[in-house]
Amino acid sequence: MSRLSAEAEELWYRAEVVASRDPGSPAARDLLERLLRVLPDRGEAYVFAHRKLGEALALEEPWAASLHLRKVVNERPDDDGAWGLLGLAQSLLGHHRFAVHSYEQALALAPHNPWYAHNLGHLYDVVFDDLDRALPLLERAVAGIAHFGDGEGATAQLAQQGRHEVVASYAHALMRRGHLVEARRWMRDLVRSGASPDHHALYDHIVAGQDRVLASLMQQVEAPPRRPVRKRRRTSV
Repeated sequence: MSRLSAEAEELWYRAEVVASRDPGSPAARDLLERLLRVLPDRGEAYVFAHRKLGEALALEEPWAASLHLRKVVNERPDDDGAWGLLGLAQSLLGHHRFAVHSYEQALALAPHNPWYAHNLGHLYDVVFDDLDRALPLLERAVAGIAHFGDGEGATAQLAQQGRHEVVASYAHALMRRGHLVEARRWMRDLVRSGASPDHHALYDHIVAGQDRVLASLMQQVEAPPRRPVRKRRRTSV
């Protein structure tokens, strides 16, 4: 590994400071791109710059983010965070099979991460209609996010914020499997704790499904036979 120049060292330091404060800012992106131009090889600074650019661009420019993140996983195939971000970017691009591959890599490296399990399970449910794979992953995500939410600090706060989406995805898969009572129970608890309009709509959809099933069952129940009216016997006085 070649020794970094003074310019590269300075850019790396400044990029770390700015990216930690505001990773998506134009200033951070400019420093990271300048850093990449002066690096002599694919060392630690190279991976850092591409990873930070991938993080910054994943939501707004998923194609560009994917190019950066592919470079990261090529150099660091054990970086579960880069695989997870690559899965997100590829999902946004509609490259769902590659997204599944990326999330599977991330989950294999970090099996207790509930977000990887959720995103992968949601893809299997919504995109691939594979509930046999989706439900165990989403159940795992619900259990995992509850565990993380019980702690303290930034991870616990993030888990509490993301719990609604994880629970809603699990309830959606349960509903599609036909487990309407269980799906309704999960969504009822969620809407009581302050859910979004989309979550309320899902809850209403589950309730409507239960009503349709009940109505269908009631139609299949035969009405009891009516007893013939007995004529009253007249008696002479």
